[in-house]
Amino acid sequence: MAALPAFRDHHTSKRKAVSEYSDLWLSKDIPNKGVGLVSKRKLKYGGRITTYTPAFVALLEQALPVQEREVFWRVAIDQLPAATRDMYYKLATVYAKPEVIAQDVVQANNFGLELGGHHHLSVFPETSRINHDCSPNAQYVLDPELLTHTVRATRLIEPDEEITISYTDPLETTSIRQQRLSEGFHFTCKCSRCTSKRTDGALAEIRHMKQLVDTWEAGRNAPVIALSMLNIYNSEGLEGFLDVPYGYLALAWNAVGDAKKSKQYAGKAMKATEIKDGSWASNWQMWKELRDSPQKHWSWQYVQNDKPSKGGTPKLKFYPAPRN
Repeated sequence: MAALPAFRDHHTSKRKAVSEYSDLWLSKDIPNKGVGLVSKRKLKYGGRITTYTPAFVALLEQALPVQEREVFWRVAIDQLPAATRDMYYKLATVYAKPEVIAQDVVQANNFGLELGGHHHLSVFPETSRINHDCSPNAQYVLDPELLTHTVRATRLIEPDEEITISYTDPLETTSIRQQRLSEGFHFTCKCSRCTSKRTDGALAEIRHMKQLVDTWEAGRNAPVIALSMLNIYNSEGLEGFLDVPYGYLALAWNAVGDAKKSKQYAGKAMKATEIKDGSWASNWQMWKELRDSPQKHWSWQYVQNDKPSKGGTPKLKFYPAPRN
């Protein structure tokens, strides 16, 4: 772990203003939510709000007894600078049990990090205050090289508006989202999507549209269907997850032989992927290859006369990063 750029490349960390207060947000009590983060000024799509390194990282293991793990974790946490240590212990907990507070804070605030091929738990006190919404106005990405947690706006955020991210996959049905949030975070989400009767129907439409384009059943209508999919994403407040509809649009336009529109949407898919999964993600490279050389891509003019022009019907593959 000591060989990671996070510990060696201080120039990059300084250039990216890692762990520096951006003066774009402040902590504030949110009705029925506790402490949250609100914007101090108008934030535009893609704008960086925070970038912080973790105060605490621990290997995800099941070998140690609870009390023994608590001892080890407290030894580590108590060596933090006083201000950081106090911030850690003031974070929300799930069970409110002082005897296991170190683990309780992790239970409520951890983000998964893959380091050296092993799963780790990490806590970023500054951004752990960001509350959940199933139609969030911000998205986060974890950099396994710089060990950073970066939050960017995914739509226009007005001054004094709460900044939110999604704690679970917002493309799952309402009942599944509610179950995951209840089991993992011990609260019942009452956001606009969880209280709407339209959301699950919209998700069913998205799944159907994906199938039509994914299997090329849509033929030359694929761009129209993919655009309808994009519109549903936007109407559901899923601007932080637009890499998928943008990607379908890029491939659909390429399949009908429109390189200009394919390049346009591949570029949008790259930007959306960078915000959600990072520029190191396999999908980002996939969209870059399509944007740079659409006519050399396997999908070029794949659909002709409402049927695939080449043998077989390869499915479109996306590799989303796991949500915590």
